[in-house]
Amino acid sequence: MTMMQNQLRPRVLAPRHRFALTLLVSLCVIGLGAIHARPAAAFGFGIPIPGLSIGVGPGQGGLRPDRAIVPRRVAPGRVIVPGIGRGQGLGRTRVIPAERVVVPRVRRPSVAVRPRPPAVVERPPVVSRPPIRPGRPRPPVIVDQGRPSITPPSLGVAAVPPSGGGRPPGGPPTLGGRGWPPGVILPIAAAAGAAVPPGPVPRAERRFVPDEILVIVRPNTTPAALAAAERRFGLTLIASDRIDLIDSSIRRYRLPEGSTVPGAVQALSRDQRFAQAQPNYIFARPNYVYRLQSAVTTPSGGASLQYVADVLQLPQAHALAKGTRVPVAVIDSGIDSASPELAGRITKSYDAVGGAPAPHEHGTGMAGAIAATGQLVGVSPAADILAARAFGPPSPAAGASGTSFHILKALDWSAREGARIVNMSFAGPADPLLSQAIASASTRNIAFVAAMGNEGPSAPAAYPAADRHVIAVTATDQGGQVFAQANRGAHVAVAAPGVDVILPAPGGSYQVSSGTSVAAAHVSGIAALIIERAPTTTPDQLRRILTNTAQRGSTPQPALGAGVAAPVPALTAVAPAATPAEATQQPKP
Repeated sequence: MTMMQNQLRPRVLAPRHRFALTLLVSLCVIGLGAIHARPAAAFGFGIPIPGLSIGVGPGQGGLRPDRAIVPRRVAPGRVIVPGIGRGQGLGRTRVIPAERVVVPRVRRPSVAVRPRPPAVVERPPVVSRPPIRPGRPRPPVIVDQGRPSITPPSLGVAAVPPSGGGRPPGGPPTLGGRGWPPGVILPIAAAAGAAVPPGPVPRAERRFVPDEILVIVRPNTTPAALAAAERRFGLTLIASDRIDLIDSSIRRYRLPEGSTVPGAVQALSRDQRFAQAQPNYIFARPNYVYRLQSAVTTPSGGASLQYVADVLQLPQAHALAKGTRVPVAVIDSGIDSASPELAGRITKSYDAVGGAPAPHEHGTGMAGAIAATGQLVGVSPAADILAARAFGPPSPAAGASGTSFHILKALDWSAREGARIVNMSFAGPADPLLSQAIASASTRNIAFVAAMGNEGPSAPAAYPAADRHVIAVTATDQGGQVFAQANRGAHVAVAAPGVDVILPAPGGSYQVSSGTSVAAAHVSGIAALIIERAPTTTPDQLRRILTNTAQRGSTPQPALGAGVAAPVPALTAVAPAATPAEATQQPKP
């Protein structure tokens, strides 16, 4: 029994033996942990190592550098800390208050550990989109006959299409060549030649009457609701006119003291009682005028200032057409109908500004460039001028400027009076209401010609020339070079003489004028010649004829658009209208 009891009694190892056994077990554990290719969960044990964690159970095994000592929060004020403290099993956790947790600084592992290769995940490509500012709607895409009217600027250059103006038709533009003969390579401007949609006032835009606003009231707004809105916003009605071209009445309000025009536009645009609101923009005449005493007293002797007749070959053109009875509206400052150069050419007049309708140099000069019949030779000496005064003040010596409200009234009157061509020798900001009126009038077979502007090559596009329904004209000097101060842009259609041109002035005097205003008036005269020869010509056909027959030098000049407008080739390119005798003549059997 004594021997059996001695065998069953547990043996106690000597201290040196216990130390050796503990060391052996520790070395085995460390050696197994170094085999990082196999997860530690397969061994069913774990051991904390500074900077590493070998845990038990699925999801906690393997060598994970610098992760064992990072706590994770599970509830407000409480965290879960891996069980690395004394009295806890390996891999277990203990929930303690968060304020008692001190996260130690993570140290790099002292042993070289090969990390796991990162997982490769295939993701769909990210489509880059331009950022959209909060509170501002995404600008709409203006579409003409199912085709976008804006060409991506990344395409670089494109050939001028038959429609002219540097705007190619549907489909990608032709690159690197002349395209449709006789085209010319022009840079593409994404914003040029587009309609102007309603929207907020641009931040840098200040060309508007500072205390006025133009508003269109919704048709379902009752008079009581309108009166309530006027009281709420403190609006004072200045004038109200119906514009048939946009089928709406435009109300011109004065803002209360302390209000800003951009803020008022934003506030009224959000009100359900108003359909549209915009500033009363200011437009200016973009040319330089020098008064002369007579037609022969000029800096260069007088005769050379009539180079326009030679450049445009007016004697040959007038043998084919003179613009007889073609109504041409001139929206400008006051025109002197008593000028000897305009005798019998001003058939109707309209004053959109009010006050004393004194004649002005600019309006008189533009009308003379189109239809002068005295000592000077106009491009269309038999055209009927519809004089629409939309620019003031009435003083002849003062500079003329017009507003959106006055120009819209003049344009609406011109359409009612049957104008076939509207000359707009002025420039200004993008105007949504004016753009809508021009688009509507274009559907009524009315052609628009406008000056590019004289703000210089780096200036932004000026309107209405940059509108897609307008034929934009730049100016050239006697040598055929572009006017140095002319605006540039891909929306330019053609060029015409416009530097040092002698024109009539009020009171029977004369002036020398330079700028794109004069060039636009010359192209309006050429358009009248074409319409007399082919009365059914549409605005798009007119643009095509002007650009296809324009004259260019041996070296293309993109600033001139398709080239310098040429009346004789344009007139020979269209079939003449049949006379009444020819129309009634019966063919022989």
